[in-house]
Amino acid sequence: MYIDELVIISPTNYNLVLNNEHFDFAEIYGYHIFYFYPDGLKGCPPAGNYILLYSGETLLLEKPTNTLQQKDENNRIIYYFSLSTNFYLQKNGTYFKIKSRRTLLKSLETHRKELKRFIRANELRYRRDAEKMVLQMVKEYDKLNRL
Repeated sequence: MYIDELVIISPTNYNLVLNNEHFDFAEIYGYHIFYFYPDGLKGCPPAGNYILLYSGETLLLEKPTNTLQQKDENNRIIYYFSLSTNFYLQKNGTYFKIKSRRTLLKSLETHRKELKRFIRANELRYRRDAEKMVLQMVKEYDKLNRL
């Protein structure tokens, strides 16, 4: 998924690149992967393969990305891949890009105080495990909205 192509290994150990136009979604290791087409809502993320982490009153998407980097060491240029993950939260017809704990709390502003208590009580850290924290926070936010 890092180059926006979904590659799977067949039972006979061949790599298969799935054409985005020929599949709706894939379930791999418990993750729901699908090709996202922009829907025109404010802050909409670009088209590509995304992981659906949560779908309720709010929608949480994860986008793994990969960029080629270079650095100069001892007069040699070394190329390496830098892996990162972007999270997108869709609520009330608007997408929010989640970059940190602060942007997550800002996008879930209506229950900020309760969510801060939830973070402390569950000892959640964005830098330690961003996916876990964002997912638990969105679930808690939806639960608070239902009350």
